[in-house]
Order: sequence, then C-alpha cells, then structure tokens
Amino acid sequence: MELRHLRYFVAVAEQLSFSRAAVHLHLAQPSLSTQIRDLENELGCRLLDRDHNHVALTDAGAIFLRESRKVLAGAETAVKRAREAAAGQTGELRVAAWGPATFSFFPACLARFRAANPGARVTVMDLDTPEQLGRIARGEIHAGFIGAPYPGSPVPGSSRP
Repeated sequence: MELRHLRYFVAVAEQLSFSRAAVHLHLAQPSLSTQIRDLENELGCRLLDRDHNHVALTDAGAIFLRESRKVLAGAETAVKRAREAAAGQTGELRVAAWGPATFSFFPACLARFRAANPGARVTVMDLDTPEQLGRIARGEIHAGFIGAPYPGSPVPGSSRP
C-alpha cells in the first residue's frame, strides 16, 4: 500500500463520488476505480458500497478513512519537519560559553538565532575553554565561545599554527 492509495481513498470517501474525486485528483475515473478496488483487495475488505448512482462508506471504510487521514497528516508533518531541518530551522544547537567577555555579545547572538530559528532547540552550557575544545572535538557541542585567545590557539596575523 502506498500513500497515493490513501489519498485516493480519502478523496472518494470525502466526495462520496468517484467522478468528482477523479476530477479533484486529476485522474481518469476508471483508473481511480481500479486503484480503490486494488486497495480493497489488498485489505481484504470493502471500504465503499457503490452502485451507478450512489457511494457510501462501509463500517470498515469509516474507520479506514479516519486512520488514513491520520497517516496522511503524519506524512505531511514528516515532510515539513524534514524541510525545516534541511533549512536549519529545527534541530538542536549545543553551544558552550565561558568568560566574562562572552556576556557582552553572546546573549544577543543567541536571541537573534532563536528569532530566526524558532523551532530549533538550543542548549547552552557553561564550560571552560579546555572542556569546550574537547567536546567540540568529540562532536558533543557545535560551537564554543571563550573570552580571550586561548594559549596554543592561532593568533590572527601571526605565523603560528
């Protein structure tokens, strides 16, 4: 069973008409009928009672409609969340800060990030510089802020590595 089968069934069940559902889905009506028949065969039960002039949900169809709507809503949510994550709008940012110098700029940076990415979780830790470097190296935090150059770190404009 594929999501399209659920979409097709929901359209027919909501319209209570194969012809109107086919128009809505931009499908040929015989193709839609075949898809619904295949779905019923796969499920092993009738979802719709139908004749030439009338379409009605069976008890199984009413339950399947309710559950299909949930599945389709979940699939839409999954797509939305994946797109948000790909755009950097969700997920988790783990940041460490240390030293009085970070107090002057770090809160403003954090506020701007949260405003731009309201769905992202932010975890801020108070860690000294050696701990930050270790956690960054192990992938436990994404970024660290320190208040002054750390001994052994590159100094801008110098030839030291």
